[in-house]
Amino acid sequence: EYLTEVPIGRLVTAEELMLPTPLLTPEMSLHATLEAFTGFQGERLPVVDDATSRRLVGSVAKFDLLLALVGAP
Repeated sequence: EYLTEVPIGRLVTAEELMLPTPLLTPEMSLHATLEAFTGFQGERLPVVDDATSRRLVGSVAKFDLLLALVGAP
């Protein structure tokens, strides 16, 4: 509610709210994906086509990893 007020909305930018976030690529193994989540406090990581272009192609949530680890379809 308060962020929609003009004076307060100008005090905070999206960049200031962003967390340093590891990037995943489609080719990364399950192990590498788990490593990327180590120490990351967020629930979801972006998947980009490659580290150079960084075009967003999807995302992986911690819950997705749990499903993969238990072999859920």
